Amino acid sequence: MNIKTLTLITAFIVAFAMSPAHAEGDPVVGTWVVNNAKSKLDPPPNNVSGSATAKIEKMGDGYKIVNISPEGKAGLGYTVLTLDGKDYALGGGPENTTSYIRIDSNNLISFNKKNGEVIRMQRMKVSSDGKSMEVNRIGYNQNTEGKLSTFHHVVIFEKQ
Repeated sequence: MNIKTLTLITAFIVAFAMSPAHAEGDPVVGTWVVNNAKSKLDPPPNNVSGSATAKIEKMGDGYKIVNISPEGKAGLGYTVLTLDGKDYALGGGPENTTSYIRIDSNNLISFNKKNGEVIRMQRMKVSSDGKSMEVNRIGYNQNTEGKLSTFHHVVIFEKQ
């Protein structure tokens, strides 16, 4: 695939994601709770909590994801996702930029990079009935000695 074709495909995806008609009835928007029994984390992270809830709201051309504590309180921080495919700076973790694109109404893909090199990829896929969402993450984690190890997490969320 040449660069012109890739550019046209990317432009189409971005234009589709930002169209006003596309925002109505957005299946990604809602409150989502992790189903630990259905999720598979390989290897398991060191900081797994008993439950995780995320409230996803429409915000401009993307989303605002608010993390909710097990006690039901917002304030554990939030993330803003802009669906334009451009790299945005991140704080913390091994990566320093992230980009998101919408593939269709039920699928988002992100790429996290360190110094321009992709080290993590994520696909968020809402089921056709809108009741569950699979977040499939693959990439590298950095340990305390600075060495990278691979991971593959499939996290299942259920809509509340």
